[in-house]
Amino acid sequence: MPNETGSMIETWTSRDRPLLEFLLSHEDSGINEVLGPSEIASRLEWPREDVHTALKALAAASPPYIDFDAMHVTQVCERVRRELGTWPSADALLEQLWPP
Repeated sequence: MPNETGSMIETWTSRDRPLLEFLLSHEDSGINEVLGPSEIASRLEWPREDVHTALKALAAASPPYIDFDAMHVTQVCERVRRELGTWPSADALLEQLWPP
């Protein structure tokens, strides 16, 4: 997403990571509620367009961070848990199994 000068704006710390933290917290809360962009935007007090753009980007990542069917977030993928530190990285798991 370019800014006024045409250079790209960093979105990980300002948009994507906080959104993933919210989604993971919601999933881990045990509330059985599927959220769409409007519900997420309302709870985060963000513009709906920003939420929708972020959800599309996170779903299009390879591997994806979330499953998003254009209407609802249907799953937070294991990559989110590893990125946010709630699950160990693959390297940390290997080190636990085979210490150096």
